[in-house]
Amino acid sequence: MALSPPQPTIKTNAPPHSPARPTATGRNNFEAVQADYAATGLDGAPGLKAFDYREDMPALYAAADLVVSRSGASTVAELAHLRKPSILVPLPASAGDHQRHNALALAGPGAALCLQEGPDFDAELAAAVRNFTGEPARLAAMAEAFSKAGIPDGLGAAAALADIIEKGR
Repeated sequence: MALSPPQPTIKTNAPPHSPARPTATGRNNFEAVQADYAATGLDGAPGLKAFDYREDMPALYAAADLVVSRSGASTVAELAHLRKPSILVPLPASAGDHQRHNALALAGPGAALCLQEGPDFDAELAAAVRNFTGEPARLAAMAEAFSKAGIPDGLGAAAALADIIEKGR
């Protein structure tokens, strides 16, 4: 996964031994990402593939050990539902700074790492990705931390909703 607008760090500093690094660019950014891959010599690199749009996001999430993404509400909900460790980069111009709040909701209990864009962002993101690569215990701990976030899994949410409905009668 990648950020929108795309950040070259994700494309150029991902560890080369990573087995797969799909980048879902969105249709508006696809050509720019392809051009960036070509300009940095990454076009055709093993495991590195950009997609403008994917209907099979569940398959990509299922295959991911770590997700790097913006922290919009839908993305954060998907990550929480799937218990996916992530590096979340809030969109600086998000209304009411809501993306930062979304990211911090997962980062607080340790289910995600929240990185703010700034002067050292490229180096910080590259280091964060490297720190997670080949660290299954660390990723497993992040996945387990979702239980501390107070976000119920699908059945837990359904049970809570049923309880609310039952009490309302």
